[in-house]
Amino acid sequence: MTSVSSGGNVTFDNTAPTINTAAIASNNTVTTLAKVGDVVTVSIVSAENLHSISGLTVNSQSVDVAQVTKTSATQWSFTYTMTSSDTEGDLGYGFTANDLPGNSIALTYSSSLTFDRTAPTLSAVSISSNNAVNTLAKVGDAITVAFTSSETVQDPPTVTIGGTGATVSGSGTSWSATRTMASGDSEGGVVFAINFLDLTGNAGTQVTATTDASGITFDKTAPTMSAIAIASNNANYTTLAKVDDSVKVTFTSSETIQTPTSTIGGFNADISGATTSWIAAKLMTISDSEGSVGLTIDYMDLAGNDGTQSTATVGGSDVVFDKTAPTMAVTIVSDNPTTTLAKPDDNVTITITSSENLYQPPTVAIDGNTETVNPSTQATSYTSTRVMQTSDSQGDITFVVGGISDLAGNTVTNLSLIHI
Repeated sequence: MTSVSSGGNVTFDNTAPTINTAAIASNNTVTTLAKVGDVVTVSIVSAENLHSISGLTVNSQSVDVAQVTKTSATQWSFTYTMTSSDTEGDLGYGFTANDLPGNSIALTYSSSLTFDRTAPTLSAVSISSNNAVNTLAKVGDAITVAFTSSETVQDPPTVTIGGTGATVSGSGTSWSATRTMASGDSEGGVVFAINFLDLTGNAGTQVTATTDASGITFDKTAPTMSAIAIASNNANYTTLAKVDDSVKVTFTSSETIQTPTSTIGGFNADISGATTSWIAAKLMTISDSEGSVGLTIDYMDLAGNDGTQSTATVGGSDVVFDKTAPTMAVTIVSDNPTTTLAKPDDNVTITITSSENLYQPPTVAIDGNTETVNPSTQATSYTSTRVMQTSDSQGDITFVVGGISDLAGNTVTNLSLIHI
């Protein structure tokens, strides 16, 4: 009789192992996204104990079994580091599960984990100011950089304007950054920088230029007046003016300015000119006050910086307004013992007195005869003498004093009298 001793039970298994769950995740901040250098992990839970997993792939790329981690006989994982040669898009993965008897099953999976290796770009970038001239800015003006990205970027991008952080608003692909300019900012072209990441974390190349050639110049310096002069079109002297004379103020600014405003003699003046050279003009009227003609000039540069009001000339030029004709007094006497009588060869003298200097000696005619007037210069007192002739008309002597005007050109009607 032969006996058989047992070595234990033997279980026959010809069924491929079952996988309860298989999942893939990234170590990216957003676990459903991955970029170059990110590590993706495939986690596997089996329904029975496994001997091993093999045939590992991620994104159609073979994965070394050295990347496998066995947590327990039913819990396994493997990792893969994304590279620049990997194909973008949703990641597929696969593996072969091997149970203890040696049954195997090869499995492949799709996933919603997206690989993105493309850096975002900005397709439209512009810069503008809320200044009346949107290419200029002064202290207190707000400058806005608007930009559009090629894909959704992380919120918010970081933006500097003039070297200082700006306030960013927007979402998705449309953004704007705004900053108010301050006195400490540097004058000139306003620089900016935009730094941005897509949702996967791919960094776009820093952008420092617009795509539409827009630009802003920052100006914090008030303009000044380098030349101011006042003059009249008076026929006698440009330093004097009478009614109906035009008084002009010419001035030059340190930079191009907006159309300024001006008063002459307290009344609004007409402005002409451009850029840095300007003229203010006013026709003087009887309503204007006599004396030195005052002026004001108010102005601002193109950015809106106000210049200090100018109220005086540079160099001391001045115009005096005179609307009053001189007051005249005329006397006639003879050198006859009886000064109110004259005979042939007696001297009859006209004396003319003015309340102010006359522009030139007046003309004098005695008994219809033009006589020399002395002095021949500007003065307030003149004389003219005639030696009476036998041919002169007997009776009262007539005289006419004409051509009377003051320095400004105010005239007096001819003075004519019958006397002696």
